[in-house]
Amino acid sequence: MVGAGDNSVTANSVADGTLVVEAGDGADVISATGLTTAEVALTLGGGDNEVTLDGTFASGLEVVLTTGNGDDELTFGTGATSVTGVTINVDLGDGSDSIIFDGAVDLSGGTVSLAGIDVLEFGAAASNVTLDGDHLAGQTYVMKGAGSVTDSDLAGVTLDNNGGTYDFSGLSIDGTIAKAMAGLNVTGGSKADVVTGTDGGDTFSLGNGDDVIEGGLGADSITVGGGEDTIILGKKSATQTASFATGNADASNIDSIADFVTADDTIQLSSAANAYGTGLTLSTDATVNVIDLGTMTGADYATVNDFIAAAATAATEVKSSANAVYVYLAAVTSDTSTTGDFDTDAAGTYMFINDGTTALTADDTIVQIGITGTMDATNFTIV
Repeated sequence: MVGAGDNSVTANSVADGTLVVEAGDGADVISATGLTTAEVALTLGGGDNEVTLDGTFASGLEVVLTTGNGDDELTFGTGATSVTGVTINVDLGDGSDSIIFDGAVDLSGGTVSLAGIDVLEFGAAASNVTLDGDHLAGQTYVMKGAGSVTDSDLAGVTLDNNGGTYDFSGLSIDGTIAKAMAGLNVTGGSKADVVTGTDGGDTFSLGNGDDVIEGGLGADSITVGGGEDTIILGKKSATQTASFATGNADASNIDSIADFVTADDTIQLSSAANAYGTGLTLSTDATVNVIDLGTMTGADYATVNDFIAAAATAATEVKSSANAVYVYLAAVTSDTSTTGDFDTDAAGTYMFINDGTTALTADDTIVQIGITGTMDATNFTIV
């Protein structure tokens, strides 16, 4: 036990021992390293406390951390890992409190309780951090990356095999230059999951249940699993980033769907006003017309706009209306004769949901989609 004040406690090679620290108010710095199956109980008072836990975590490790008011930080070190049987209970109290992952810690297999958390920060060596879906669902954490404007870090999220509803839309993905990260990397379970993504560019790999996925804002990547899955495309602005532009030479700024099986899977559209274009409100019983334009082979497509223009030329364009939605499919094959252009870096099939104007343009809702089977009206619902 230490009193009030700015205390510093360092415990190296705790391994399978016991560490108990009780401190009063003050900015305490606690470091416990070499943890394997130890028991750690830290009760800290008010102040900006800093706690580091590191080691090769193993089944039997128990950590209880409680702090008072203040801007506290809990850091999992570069060597920290986790397996089934680890118990971690954290309550950082009031203040602007953070958990920082400096290593590839996996908390998905342990018994973990997190409270009083405002920020999850992922360090440069934290690309393999994995959390359970229940740790993040319904939370409003700010999630920060390693600090690069080109950073594509994803926080791993594993959904259990019991099925459930996971709403990650309250999470805020920090996209600033100083702390840029992409989003979540969500791995589905074997039962039916209902998942809503973040405002970042999330990656979803669905399991074998009858899943319902809404990617949310950002350019999301959705790989459909077994089962009868539903992909919600709620509005155009949720299928692309703010950086989407006619001059894009790849498809990184729009949603992508892979392994869509027409015999099983469904795309859900929205009847909300202006969801797919100004002045366009779909009726829930609108007819969906799917027109496959085939592969565009007429030219070298340097940008997405070149490809869209080719699709427009190939189509007998009809604008969508409240009672009739027009969906066009167009493909582009890889052309390696020129590097760094659209048909080299973004080969595949694209789905256009035409807006309330006749011509196919970049103003339409555009999603890259890999399809098995023949897509038709039965693959769409409108709610």
